[in-house]
Amino acid sequence: MFTKKQIIGTSVFFIIFYVCFLASFFYLRRDNPLEFIDLFNMHYLFALNAAFFLGGITAFFAIKKPDLPKVVKQSLVLLGIGSFCMGLGFLSWLTLEVGLGESELYPSIADFFYVAFVPIVVIGLLNLLRIFSFALTKKTISKSILWVAIASFLTIQFGIFSLPEISEDSTLAVTLFDTFYAFTDIVLIAIVVLALSIAGGKIFKGMLIYLFGLGFNVVADLVFFYRIEAGTHAIADIADHIYFLSACVMSAGIYLIAKNFIHPEESTKTQITQ
Repeated sequence: MFTKKQIIGTSVFFIIFYVCFLASFFYLRRDNPLEFIDLFNMHYLFALNAAFFLGGITAFFAIKKPDLPKVVKQSLVLLGIGSFCMGLGFLSWLTLEVGLGESELYPSIADFFYVAFVPIVVIGLLNLLRIFSFALTKKTISKSILWVAIASFLTIQFGIFSLPEISEDSTLAVTLFDTFYAFTDIVLIAIVVLALSIAGGKIFKGMLIYLFGLGFNVVADLVFFYRIEAGTHAIADIADHIYFLSACVMSAGIYLIAKNFIHPEESTKTQITQ
């Protein structure tokens, strides 16, 4: 699906990005030399950042495919922007923690990118689900609502999500971000459940893989917030491993949505005639 020129251009972009990335961190830490653990964390999160960026680049190359419906191209643009937001979020976090040595990272500019990821991806997926409108019935809607209600109850019951407590020590920004993060993953779970309920076995491979990647992102969020609360979070821990897996799977999903797209109605007709 990609031309040789696009592949070479992407490779050159990442090489230049890596050189600038490395040089900027050595400059930022010129008075406090980087230790081995800093270099490891830098390269690990650079790979994580690059995996999300690759998803964004893939989406913008994919929309040039002439036989893709307009609705799919619109959705790919949104999913691509979402990937860039996550990548910029991790890059901002890394710059603040390792490059500038900041210890108070919440809230920070990274959170604005993380916050932007959710509505952009949700809109992109809902737009993509328009092609499954023929499968939208009262039964599938009821099933989706039921599963989302169960997921919401369990997560709140076991304390995975909790509404923030407003205190004199909490700033407005902290309260707003806490409230947003308390509901973000439930929204993502709702989208995944709705997509799987509407499309079922007829869902095309790329979207299914993307939804798995989104599911891994939800799991990574849960692990991250649990470890933050427990005071055990560190760069390149289990949460970041799952984020990295999520980035790779979502990027693969974006690629396959464009490469193997078959309109679900056409796919169903093909299966019936065979």
